[in-house]
Amino acid sequence: MATITPLYYYTNGQGDYQYLPLKDIVNSLLFEFRQDDHYLKNIRRSTILYFAKECIRTYNKQVFEDILAVEMTVPENLVLPVPHNFVDYVRVSVTYLDASTSSYRLKPLKINRNISIAQAYLQDNNYNILFTNSGSVLTGNVNNAYGAPYKKYTFDNSTMGGQFELDTSKLSKWGEFNIDERGGKLLFSSNLYNKDIVLEYVSDGLGFDTYAEDAIRVHKVLVKMLKDWVYLSCLEQKRNVPANEKERARRRFNTSKHQAKLDRSDFDLLEISRGMNTASKNL
Repeated sequence: MATITPLYYYTNGQGDYQYLPLKDIVNSLLFEFRQDDHYLKNIRRSTILYFAKECIRTYNKQVFEDILAVEMTVPENLVLPVPHNFVDYVRVSVTYLDASTSSYRLKPLKINRNISIAQAYLQDNNYNILFTNSGSVLTGNVNNAYGAPYKKYTFDNSTMGGQFELDTSKLSKWGEFNIDERGGKLLFSSNLYNKDIVLEYVSDGLGFDTYAEDAIRVHKVLVKMLKDWVYLSCLEQKRNVPANEKERARRRFNTSKHQAKLDRSDFDLLEISRGMNTASKNL
């Protein structure tokens, strides 16, 4: 890898300098632990790596907030897979070309639980549930959105007073979606066919198991918390470590975790001050 200089950074479009490869963090911990008087001087590198990945996987949503975004086109069956490192969605939007500026904007979609994701239990003519030879229930896609893609409601403007039977709080001008978490799928309403949608989601921070250590990156403000977690987790596996040292490590981790949450929060006094200055004074 080339030496990171200001010239290299700005001319090569490098914008991830605030992230450190997990490999560097593990190497740093291994160097610290190998001191002669250290409790973990004989710890294996694989053990350090295991607990580091466990920390990322456990706290990525709570603290790390590793939010990614992908763009995909909705196919004819109105079903798209979620990314391999998906944990939870933040926002799902459709891209919209603003003719006045010739630029694309995002129009958020609304989640609609009426888009059915329920699997049907198959039954015989006597309504008995059918099973496989191994004893599992036979299932199928019959009345759900996999078997019958969801058709979006259209409003009938000729009806005085609107369509009172519709719960419009569940509808969106731009379209609706539902998420099948166990199936790992996003299901969309019919008006989104062949449209480009953007999924913003919380990642697990790890990706595929085949990702190399230098491909997994951790934000710099989270490095101390990760190191404290690894130290605590490794100590708890040792029987000859004094209880007070384990308690000290636990308190240090809780402190660094709290500080990491503060550092990664969106709390901004300046923005609050601006909001108060521009707010209406008519109370």
